[in-house]
This record gives sequence, C-alpha cells and structure tokens, in this order.
Amino acid sequence: MKAIAVLLMALMVAKDAVHIGDRFIMRGTIQGACLLYGLLWLLVNLRAGWAQRYLPVWLYLLVLLASAALSEFFAYSALEVLSLLSVVTFSIAVAESARDLPVTAAIRAATGWTYLIVCAVSLAGIYVMHDLVYQSDVAGGKRFSGLFGRPAMLGEAAGILLGIALFGRFRWRNIRLPVQAAAVGVALLCLLLTGARTFWVGALAAALATSWLYVRARLKVYLGIAVVAACGLLFATVANYHVSEASQKKLLRTESIGNLTGRTEVWAEALKRVAERPWLGYGFGAGGLGMTTDNTMRLSSPGQGSASVPTLHNGYVQSLVDSGILGTALYTLIILFAIWRMVWRDRRREFGAEFFALTFLAVSNMGESVIFAAATFPSIFFWYAAILALSLRRPAATRRQPAVAAPAPAPRGAFT
Repeated sequence: MKAIAVLLMALMVAKDAVHIGDRFIMRGTIQGACLLYGLLWLLVNLRAGWAQRYLPVWLYLLVLLASAALSEFFAYSALEVLSLLSVVTFSIAVAESARDLPVTAAIRAATGWTYLIVCAVSLAGIYVMHDLVYQSDVAGGKRFSGLFGRPAMLGEAAGILLGIALFGRFRWRNIRLPVQAAAVGVALLCLLLTGARTFWVGALAAALATSWLYVRARLKVYLGIAVVAACGLLFATVANYHVSEASQKKLLRTESIGNLTGRTEVWAEALKRVAERPWLGYGFGAGGLGMTTDNTMRLSSPGQGSASVPTLHNGYVQSLVDSGILGTALYTLIILFAIWRMVWRDRRREFGAEFFALTFLAVSNMGESVIFAAATFPSIFFWYAAILALSLRRPAATRRQPAVAAPAPAPRGAFT
C-alpha cells in the first residue's frame, strides 16, 4: 500500500510539472490505477462503518452524477466525476487501512520531496532556462510560473510544500532542521516570485491557524517572529533602504486590486448563469464550457474545448455553476466538516501538514478554483486530506461508555 500510494502521488505531481507527452493520457492512466485499486479494496473490505463516515462525499458524488446526466456536456462531465471517484475511493482505501500512520507519513514525505525538487528546479531555471519558467500572457505581465506553466499552479505547490516543511516532520533520515529550513526558504521564495496574492493570503491564514493548534510554544514563536521582523524593519530604516514604487507595483500588482484582476466581472457573469440552472448547474467540471457559450450556440460536442476548459477563479462560484445549489451545499459542507474534524479529532496533533493544506486550499479557493475537479495534484491532495479528516475517530476517552447495569437490590431482611 505504501509504495503504491507514494508512486501514484509522485506521478500526479510529475503530470502537472513535466511537459512531456499528453497530460490527459498520464492523468487517465494514473487515476485509472487509483480507481481500480480503490474499488477492489472497498469491495474486499465492505463494511457499514466506513460507508457512514464518508456519507457527505457519497451524496456529493450522486449529485454530481445527476448534474452530469442532465448536462449537454455529458461525456466530459461524466469523465470528471469518474476522475473524482478514483481519488475518493483510493483515499478511503489509504485512510481506512493506515491506522498506524506509515502510509500517511509516506504520502506526506513523498509530496514534500517531489514539490521541493520541482520548486528548486523552477528557481534554478531562472538562470538556465528563463523563458521556460516565466510566462508572459498572464495578468500582471511577465510572471514566474516555474515548471508548472502557470503562476497559480506554482503558488499552490509552494503553499503545500510550506505546510509540509513547517508542520509535517519533514526530514531526510535524521537530518531535520537544515532540510526544513531549505524547504521553507524555497517555498517562500516561489510564493513571492509568483505574485499570486491569493496564495499569500491562504498561506498566511493557514500558518496562523495551524501554528495556533499544532505548536505548543506558539506564543514564543510569534514573539520571535515579531522580534526578527522588527529588527529587519529597523535595519532597513537605518540603512535608508526602500523599495521603488515601480517595484512595488510589479510585485503587488496594485493596479488590479480594485477588481481582483477582473475576477469580479467573471463572478457577476457566473452568478447570472447560475440563475439559469440553479439546482444542478451545467455539469461537474463543465461550468467553464457553459460560460463560454450562449443560449443560441452551444458546443456541438462535449469533447470540444475539453483540452482547455476555463475556470472561474473561485472554487465556490465554480461549484455553483458546475453543480448548482445542491452540489455547492454538499461541497461546502465537506470542506467545513473536514476542517472541523481535524480540529476536534486530531487530539494527538499528528496531521499538522494536512490541516495546513485543508485551510490553505479552502482560503485560496476564494480567489482561484483550487478545490475543483481532480485534474491537478493540489485538488487531489485536498480530497485526500479531507477523506483523512473524515476517517478520524473520536478519542477513546471521549467516547460514550456503555452503561453498566446497577446491581439488583438485596431482598429486605437479608443479611448483607
């Protein structure tokens, strides 16, 4: 189980980062293997307990199937549902069979090391393959995208790497602090260079929430960070160092803050489309296709446009267009429920990296369609972490103990 899980996770990251061959063939092959393994495990280990634990997920998948069945993009949407089903079944198999934690730890380590290598190579590419790691035709002009091809994808990867490095017991053999420091530095540098403000906010929110729950000496850590920041600010003031206005605009892209780089217009148009199909939407993963067509000119084939389906830069709005009110209600419930379960049932505080990922992706999902169809690894990692959270049992000390019958009273007059 451990070797299979690690291999499949690493291949999914490679699919996002390596521009070799057809990524849909790679995705289909890898997720087909996940689906086969997950279904076989579930059939062999068929029990009512695990089925009940993931009830919101099963209901969500049923709604997505209904949405796909009523969509004119049926073939495309049905394949996206099948893709998500493969991730869900494989994640359940991992979560239910990994009570002693080695598989979970192996997946976390494999994800961290794979992302560290990809992010480090991306940074090295600034000097040896500049044109490959920068993208010109994006909002904000020329922006750093690394090996992923899009700044947002690098921002997602760097955020997950940051969480694993800070809270995932990230190490190489017995070497821990140097490895963690290197991973944190690489992740932060990649986050900064992408100019992806959505992921800056998501990483900050996740770091604060996770450190508050998972770091015992959190107040000392906060104080140390504040002292270092104050010293840095004092040094910059004494040295009369300042960032030019042009550099600030380039880094923060201040000219696009007002309309969030055009996102507000996209969301307004999307909400108009939601009114046309309020309950089940256009079909899972097909909302972007519905947005690019009008009532008089639908795509003649579900396959058209499937190679590059536009997203709506907000996972929650995307869900409304894709699967309507019913799907979005379950979608949001799963996200909130997974975070809640991790907070209250991870009493040993073993899943800090997974909690960081849940929080980071849930917050970032407000500015990018991160938690979406299982097409990229960050989305897959979210569903894996959510399934892991739903699998957690109540600690033994808090479970309701079975009532013990009181001893029958002795008969009157009997010697006691």
